[in-house]
Amino acid sequence: SHEGRTEDEAAIVRLLTTYARAADRMDASLLEGIFAPGAEIDLGQIYRGGPDGFTPVVMGFMGSMAATRHALTNPLVVFHGPDRAGPRTSSAL
Repeated sequence: SHEGRTEDEAAIVRLLTTYARAADRMDASLLEGIFAPGAEIDLGQIYRGGPDGFTPVVMGFMGSMAATRHALTNPLVVFHGPDRAGPRTSSAL
């Protein structure tokens, strides 16, 4: 059923945007508030684990740069079942 998916998609895109804002502004509290308890984060070799250990990794990585700017284009939310979804983003120049 697609009932409620529009709202779910909008919420997921908002979380992506909030993540980008938190990372670019080095806002640890905003970043910590994004993930649901029990969330699994898999960024390959960069980080795999739960939200608790993720914020220090992001703050350390982003803090090593003079400035950053995340740009999310063409967000696509892919549903993997009634209770699972994930984003896909891409950029084309």
